Amino acid sequence: MYESMTYEHLMEQLLSNVPTDVSTSEGSVVYSALSPLAYELERAYIEMDVLLKQTYADTSDYDYLELRAKERGLTPIQATYCKKLGVFNVAIPTGTRFLISNLYWTSGEIHATPDGYTGFCYVMTCETAGTGANAVSGELTLIECPDSSFDISKIDTAELLETATIPARDKESQADFLARYHDSFNAQSFGGNIADYMEKIHSIEGVGGVHICPAWQGGGTVKAIIIGADYKEASADLVTLVKNTMDPDDGLGGGLCPIGHVLTVASATGVNITITATVTPQTGTTTAELQTAIEQAMENYLEELRENWEDEYQTNHQGLVVRLAEIESRILNVDGVIDVADATINGTASNLSLDDSEIPLLEEVVV
Repeated sequence: MYESMTYEHLMEQLLSNVPTDVSTSEGSVVYSALSPLAYELERAYIEMDVLLKQTYADTSDYDYLELRAKERGLTPIQATYCKKLGVFNVAIPTGTRFLISNLYWTSGEIHATPDGYTGFCYVMTCETAGTGANAVSGELTLIECPDSSFDISKIDTAELLETATIPARDKESQADFLARYHDSFNAQSFGGNIADYMEKIHSIEGVGGVHICPAWQGGGTVKAIIIGADYKEASADLVTLVKNTMDPDDGLGGGLCPIGHVLTVASATGVNITITATVTPQTGTTTAELQTAIEQAMENYLEELRENWEDEYQTNHQGLVVRLAEIESRILNVDGVIDVADATINGTASNLSLDDSEIPLLEEVVV
């Protein structure tokens, strides 16, 4: 708005008001006196322009967007702490701290030991918020035990399992928060409508996306299909957390659901995806050398689809589509690949359309 208010323009305006019989040439007393004022006015106009942009949601910085959105009762979704299972050969005290991959984890409540493991299982909570902990697993190193009487030498095995029971999420990005701010003008959350259910379920830690099916078994029944914040299938613990937070008493109003609404919570179903293709590598490169990069490209594509799972349903009321053309394009973009042919998805040379309750999970890439 104030782009024209430059030092040169301001000097011209200031000097134009000086009587004609007074010297205004560069180096004169009047010129030298007005020059600092023009610089200060230019800076003031720059700051006014910045301030003006902060008053609009579309052009404001994140901090000022938060203030604008707060007027509509909206706050950013904050980063959460990853929870995984830890398996030990002995029972350990609550609050025992471990280290892995430069992240500290604290033992919590005891948990049923998963199939295939023996020993004592506990819920382990990462002390650092954000998605960086979601991919961490392996051998834990003991750092601190709150019970001085506990014999730490008894710990022979301490393993953090791969799958998160409650995956962490990062703080909501500015772009996502801005989109939610704009959406608040189009879909008002109120009294158990779809927008209200989505807002409340999204506020629960570990939830990355949700589909709401109203009146799915008649009036008063609602179904929520969810995925984790890692954009994979929701764990049984996460499904239970959402159910207990929203509707622990089946319609009696003990949670966030309106009285009389019985909520069923289920995880989206993962569909294993096998991708095959004939790849022509560059001279001096073998297909085997390209395998890992191609697998990563396919994983990235399917993850992007999962991240868009909720939006696709909200926009088009349909499930995701795994597209053959996109697969071929992603493989071609891998360094070292010069051509790709005969691509298939689960043995079929066509797009794969999923139900709105399904998400694609990469099982294998054969090239």
